Amino acid sequence: MEILVTGNISRLKNDFFTDLAEHHKMVVCGPGADKIDVDKVSPYNFEIGQNEFEKMFLAYNFDYIVYFSYVLDREGFQEMESLDKIFSLCRKRDQIKVVYVTCDKSVSIRFNNTHNTIERACDELCRGFSQEGRTLLKLSVPELVSAAGNTGAFDAYYAQMEQRQCFETPYRADHRVDYLFGSDLAAFVIALFEVDENGYMEQTLFGGNERSVSELAELLERSAGYGDYDIRKNYGERFCETTVDKQKLRSRYGWFPKEKLDHYTDGWYREYKEASAPRKKWTWDPDKNGMRAGIKGKLLNFVEVALLFALCEVLNAYTRDMALVDFADFRLFFAAITGMMYGLRYGVFGAATVCLSYAVSLGGGVNWQIQFYNIANWLPFATYLLTGAIAGYTKDRYQNLIQDAQKSQKVMEDKYIYLNELYSRTLENKENYRNQIVNYKNSFGRIYAASRQLNSMMSGEIFYQAITVLEDMLGTQRVAIYSLDGGNFARLNACSRGLTNTLTKSIRLDAMPDCMRVLEKSETWVNRERLEGYPDYAYAIYRDSVLSGLIMIYDVEYEHMGIEYLNRFNIISGLISDALIRAARFQQVSESEVMVADTRIMKHEPFMEELAVQQHLKEKNRANYILLRVFNQGEELSAVSARLLNVTRKNDIMGIGSDGGTVYILMTQADKGSLDIIRKRLEGGGITAEVVSTVD
Repeated sequence: MEILVTGNISRLKNDFFTDLAEHHKMVVCGPGADKIDVDKVSPYNFEIGQNEFEKMFLAYNFDYIVYFSYVLDREGFQEMESLDKIFSLCRKRDQIKVVYVTCDKSVSIRFNNTHNTIERACDELCRGFSQEGRTLLKLSVPELVSAAGNTGAFDAYYAQMEQRQCFETPYRADHRVDYLFGSDLAAFVIALFEVDENGYMEQTLFGGNERSVSELAELLERSAGYGDYDIRKNYGERFCETTVDKQKLRSRYGWFPKEKLDHYTDGWYREYKEASAPRKKWTWDPDKNGMRAGIKGKLLNFVEVALLFALCEVLNAYTRDMALVDFADFRLFFAAITGMMYGLRYGVFGAATVCLSYAVSLGGGVNWQIQFYNIANWLPFATYLLTGAIAGYTKDRYQNLIQDAQKSQKVMEDKYIYLNELYSRTLENKENYRNQIVNYKNSFGRIYAASRQLNSMMSGEIFYQAITVLEDMLGTQRVAIYSLDGGNFARLNACSRGLTNTLTKSIRLDAMPDCMRVLEKSETWVNRERLEGYPDYAYAIYRDSVLSGLIMIYDVEYEHMGIEYLNRFNIISGLISDALIRAARFQQVSESEVMVADTRIMKHEPFMEELAVQQHLKEKNRANYILLRVFNQGEELSAVSARLLNVTRKNDIMGIGSDGGTVYILMTQADKGSLDIIRKRLEGGGITAEVVSTVD
């Protein structure tokens, strides 16, 4: 799988990515991503709000987005904007699942009301995203630390102990704190991917390092080398208790934390000391860019050379009679320094200046002819000139190399801009090819595969396969199928996971008159005016010219309100309608084999098949049901059937147990919340029943 880790990644070190990169293709994006040094991890330093982040996002086909909340570092003011950007990008890709990592209550109680308001708003944003049929897994974690290095979780406490000799915290002394290591969090994320959760889920993790705040203070004291009474402690009043289902974490995910806090605090304190130690800085930089331009710069260079020449002459005059420094030639130093600092021209000029100074120092009684024809006397002049020229040439040579490198960098930047434009065009082509592939998937071969899935004689099985086909072919997770019994109510038979807890079990047809007027004409309803309380698409199933079912889609994206999507919906809905009508006719013809004679009660074997289908639908969050056992005091089955028909719905199924006498009712699309209403309705017809889990 391709995984994107983004958001507040400042607390993450290499230990979080090492195991994840072994199992999945990893991309980490955010400020400081280049500090992650793990093979098979692609780092990008883009902020979530930058255009480059969106281009990178669309360049990959991510399966999971692991987003770390900025609330983890008490920087929650940009949280809403970042989450909204992530969710909007996820809507451009189907089947992307988001793992939202934020802090648990034991950490968030230290925040002020503003941050708590932001947290609640983010929770609402996440729930709204999941209600669109998307998968969002919220992980509440304690403080994050790392075995690979100091994350700064205790730096504030270390600073207090060093600067004020105190340990100050807003928590009560008995408040429990916990610390989760990055490697343990990575292990849970891997287990989460293997389980492949869907829908909306909240899970609180623990770090296995829980202790009271007073115990934490003692641990930090020992790691910093302080005694028991060296540090005074000031505790606050904030306190809360966090409940973690550790048994579920172990049984469902096979996960428990392994790293222990005590093994690493000493090393973190040493890293803190090294990071906080003052560093020496060079403050004098006479020529940061290697050259000075303009008349002002040249004048300043000339003044510096003149002052340096004067200093050398003073040193020569002062040390002339000192035997200890007689070997030092300050004129030679001047020629070398001038050339290396200011280049060839100044080097030659400085060398010529010291040659003139040397000639003057020889005195006026020297015979210049003897000096000129004696080659040995040329050596000082040659040395000065050669030193100044070589030093200046070296300076100019490296300066030219720097300028060439800058020009090369400029060329590379221009080349990058050009390649970036090509990259953008490549992304556009990729989207076009992807759309072509999607269209191919929705072609005749795909439709044939859908018809094979709907080839069943059991209505319950067709409902399940119909939801799966609609979701797959139309790219949505907001599908529902209703059945009608001739009245004003449509009963829910099956729906997508995201709608299980949203839709009512029945809808009034007169509550959406505009839709019904279109459906009565055997046309497909399209909610182009975005009327509230109406589905976006609706298709009517007619059997013998009587409306017997509805196929509906909710919350369709605006770009899917076109003719191409409508045609695809009509084709798939037509296949589902034909399959349901065929199954109903088959059951009508085979009633003598399926039903007990003179009743509407199914025999044991076909009833168990229907129950198995409903159990499958319930496990997949497509539907719900209640199984009731009827108390029969020796009454004939025909009489029981007649009374049950008066108090049950058309889509409820009656069956008989293996003993041949016990009657069961399979109440489809019913849950325990409606149990009181069901019992009152049954008791009104003289029927007494109890809820059971299996058929005896």
